[in-house]
Amino acid sequence: MKGCCGATPQLYLLYFPVLEDELRIFTRILAAVTMAALVVGPVGAATIPSGPASVAQATSTTTGGLTGTVTDDTGATVAGATITVRGVTTQTTTSDAKGAFQFSDLPAGLYSIVAQRAGYQTAQQSDFAVFAGEVERVAITLPRASFSSLRTIATVRSTTHATFNTSTASVTTISSQDFVNQSATQVMSALNELPGVQASYSADSTNPVSPAGASFPNIRNALSYETATLIDGHPVSVGRYGDYELNFINPFMLQSVEVIKGPGADALQTNYAIGGTVNFRTLDPTATATPMYTFGYDNFGGTFFNFGLSNTVGRLGFVFDIAGDNDPSPINNPVYIGNLNNGVAYVNGTNDVLGYNNSQTPIPGTDGAAYNEYNLRACCFTVTGNYDNLSELLKLRYKFSSATTATVSYLGSQTQADENGVTSQQTPSIFVPGAGYAGTVPLGATFLSNNVYPAPDTELNNEPILQAEVSTTLDNDTILARYYHASIYRLISQGGNNPNQPTWGVDTLSGTNSGGQTYNDVTVPVAWYEYYREDEIDKLGGTDFEYTHPYGDKGSTATFSWS
Repeated sequence: MKGCCGATPQLYLLYFPVLEDELRIFTRILAAVTMAALVVGPVGAATIPSGPASVAQATSTTTGGLTGTVTDDTGATVAGATITVRGVTTQTTTSDAKGAFQFSDLPAGLYSIVAQRAGYQTAQQSDFAVFAGEVERVAITLPRASFSSLRTIATVRSTTHATFNTSTASVTTISSQDFVNQSATQVMSALNELPGVQASYSADSTNPVSPAGASFPNIRNALSYETATLIDGHPVSVGRYGDYELNFINPFMLQSVEVIKGPGADALQTNYAIGGTVNFRTLDPTATATPMYTFGYDNFGGTFFNFGLSNTVGRLGFVFDIAGDNDPSPINNPVYIGNLNNGVAYVNGTNDVLGYNNSQTPIPGTDGAAYNEYNLRACCFTVTGNYDNLSELLKLRYKFSSATTATVSYLGSQTQADENGVTSQQTPSIFVPGAGYAGTVPLGATFLSNNVYPAPDTELNNEPILQAEVSTTLDNDTILARYYHASIYRLISQGGNNPNQPTWGVDTLSGTNSGGQTYNDVTVPVAWYEYYREDEIDKLGGTDFEYTHPYGDKGSTATFSWS
């Protein structure tokens, strides 16, 4: 017993030193974990929901790193860009010949990243998290400085491909792929799905069902002429009505559409942008050969196509694209002549005028009333809303050096449309012939009457746009200069070339005209004096010059511009 009990103190004397060392190590580990949680934990939850992408193992347990590449909006690398991080510490580096850059030994925490290079737009992001023991990777896009983009938009893309809006206005961008995903052959269908943007149509002369119907964007309930429309950053000719018709822009020509919501947001004249600004950006040359080809058809018998090629060969980048849209529209049905120009149509070359009852009657299912009781009807002609568009884009971009680039482009649009189905009003009507009628159409028969002339009402629209732009740098300053010229040549015509010569057709007349003449379903020649012609020529041209000087390390700039 004595030997046993005597061994017990020795056992405890050997055990306690070991336990004490282990407790001391455990305490140090617990303190280190607690400090790391206090420093890293809130940062990780702040900005990187999917977690960092570790591309290298940092050597320190309290610092991390940052590496990435800088490219322009065509995917080409940007060398010589200045990247500055500000947070727990401030560091600056420059991208190499391959656009790569890196920071090491950054204390864990939140940082802002600013990337700048003369001749490019500044990109920046706030609240970027750097984790201890890891190296974060980012891909920075510096769009080339150009009038074609609203310059308050700048993005930094992280591994989650997020886009950061740094402007003071609400910004929405529709990409060319969005149009493809929707099979949209006109831009208004995609714009109309954006919150705060509504399609606007002329109240008395547009049927929205027709692709030829004039459409305009309204932003935040502003009127159509209070929404600025730009193409590649410059205003377009808007004609006598003060708004730009979007149905003549083919979406296959576009790189993107930038919608800026807010009074005067980035427009040259605030009074034209009370609601906001819509900027259509045409396709830019790609860094590698990119063919474009699309063909489709719709259930109304229409077809559309797009063929093009984009590439950069040596110093020369180019885009060539041609697209067409032939749409007969759903407005393609036979109707009857009712209140045809207040009845002014002539039978057999005489003053035998088509007549109708001048009293208005209620339209079933509505609160309205119309002249829809007709003593005489003429059957039948077909109302259409055909739309046929052909668009072309040719853009050449030559890179004289890493600092100097020249761009020349032509955007064309030629459209022919039948406005008959666009501007017509088809009214459910009732046949009430006078005494003596003995034809086959029963009294009280219903039919659709049309309020326009039977002959096609043709609109021809031609919109050529020319641009030439030079971008260069002087030390850290950016210099831009551009010439542009946009035109609208539009002709809306109806009937022949002589207002004194009628248009002849053959129709079946039933009922009694205003002179008491009765027609018992007789097919006779009918003439219409329907001459109409409206020519419109609008031209807008000018030059722009801009000088931008960056200062500080937060992306601040001073700009002088002249137009």
